[in-house]
Amino acid sequence: AAAVAKGFSGYLAALCNFDPGLILVQWWIFNIDFLACAAVIILGLLLLRGIKDSANFNNVVFLLQIALILFIIIAGFTAIDPANYDPFLPFGMRGVFRGAAII
Repeated sequence: AAAVAKGFSGYLAALCNFDPGLILVQWWIFNIDFLACAAVIILGLLLLRGIKDSANFNNVVFLLQIALILFIIIAGFTAIDPANYDPFLPFGMRGVFRGAAII
């Protein structure tokens, strides 16, 4: 869990355009990542509350992921311009389905 939390904090820092060194605190010979520590503690406390709360949390996170995917798909459909497919799809959608049938 600690390795995953450490990786997560690095990705979060990169996503927010933070220098990864800013979230690390040098202590003696160790680099302490407080964001990773907080993630492990928060998720550990959630697990202490019980399996039902953990299952509810997982369900909520799953639904948020599905909602985000659907949002991206719908937002992508609004930006479609069929004229952009001209050099990429010379045979149209029929050619796409023929190629997919071969594979």
